[in-house]
Amino acid sequence: MEIPSGATTAQALAILDVHIGTPDEVIAQLASDAVLREASDIVFQAHPVDPAHELVVRSIQLIAGTVAPALGWAPAGARAAAPVGGRG
Repeated sequence: MEIPSGATTAQALAILDVHIGTPDEVIAQLASDAVLREASDIVFQAHPVDPAHELVVRSIQLIAGTVAPALGWAPAGARAAAPVGGRG
């Protein structure tokens, strides 16, 4: 996928389907993504560079404890809540 010359950071992130921000911002972005509502799998990446271990752990905690449950995910054996803006 090619980013057009002169594209803003926001435009480049949208083209690459990258969602970044606070948990509430990421939840809102993903909840408005029509493709995600039909997806059976989603992949999260915490920090694309080499941050401190504590920051990576905190990102994983926020994804697992806040973002994923808001999208309808629950650990195996637990009942999932209805996802934000999606099916459920």
